[in-house]
Amino acid sequence: MMDQTDIGAIKQPGFLGEGLRQLGLYLLVAFYPAYVYLNAHNGFYAESVMVMLLLLLLPRIIFSKAEYRPELPIPLLLWAYGTIGLISLWFPSSNYADYQWFMDSFPRIIIGAAILWAIGMLNRKEVGIVRLICLISSLWLSLSVISVHYGLLDKSIYGYLTLWPVISYASNAKYFSFWLLFSTWGLIAMFWGKSLRASLLAGLCYLLAGWAILLTTSESAQLALAVSTVIFIGAHLRMGRYRYYILLSVVLLMAVLPLIWVIGAPLRPEDSGSLLYKNWAVGSRVYLYDFCASLVRESFVFGYGYGASMNIPVPSGSLPGWSLLPGGHPHNIFFLLMIEHG
Repeated sequence: MMDQTDIGAIKQPGFLGEGLRQLGLYLLVAFYPAYVYLNAHNGFYAESVMVMLLLLLLPRIIFSKAEYRPELPIPLLLWAYGTIGLISLWFPSSNYADYQWFMDSFPRIIIGAAILWAIGMLNRKEVGIVRLICLISSLWLSLSVISVHYGLLDKSIYGYLTLWPVISYASNAKYFSFWLLFSTWGLIAMFWGKSLRASLLAGLCYLLAGWAILLTTSESAQLALAVSTVIFIGAHLRMGRYRYYILLSVVLLMAVLPLIWVIGAPLRPEDSGSLLYKNWAVGSRVYLYDFCASLVRESFVFGYGYGASMNIPVPSGSLPGWSLLPGGHPHNIFFLLMIEHG
């Protein structure tokens, strides 16, 4: 992120350009949490929301592009991702590759890159305002979830904040739970350790967000809360000079464990009374990962092509109750990459 002193020699946008550039960014930061909480549901309204996000970002990019000196080559990353995807479609290793999904998903990736671009151009003043907006939206979302759960508030009263109907589905709970989790850790990163007051504020955000997530029906978000909390605590333990290597090993385990699963599958216990089956979110993933591991083994080098995870049929008995992968993906990013790209 750039400080104003770093760009003093660069021509600044005019008053109108400066106002538009800032307004779009602030509206995006304030609008998206409300959309996620009130409307997000398995892709409903997603295309129109993508257009709105892009419209909000355009002034930011147009009026600020002269200031940006990217440390991260975002266009190259997009080019690399697009190349991998297109190669798997032009020279598919199976009939399950999905060209239409590539066309549908790539614009979202571009908009995501544009958001990163816009964030990369924040100056010190804008960082402060964005931090404040994120803090208010996080507290609002946490308190709203808690209040609705205990019957102190009706979620429908927020109808004036959105263009679409207010919904209350299980998948909606997963959307806003994960957004709340991600935004809370972002706030903790911005506030933790800055001062005693800032750390207490970060702790308050964590406690309210954790309380709210534990009240939802999203078991995966609750598991993510537990895992991320352990990681946060572990990152603050004294590890001496081996700290970096220990943390790196933990991160690499996320990629190594799926590979071990591929080699050793099936790993699910035969005893249906096993502790793993006491929790549906965990037990169902054991079946799912066993099936994904078998897919990877069958096409280990080349994979099945971009978007194939949405089309690969599930043989009877492999995943009880499912004819395709639930949700159209393996629920693990490394399994997804191995299945589609080898």
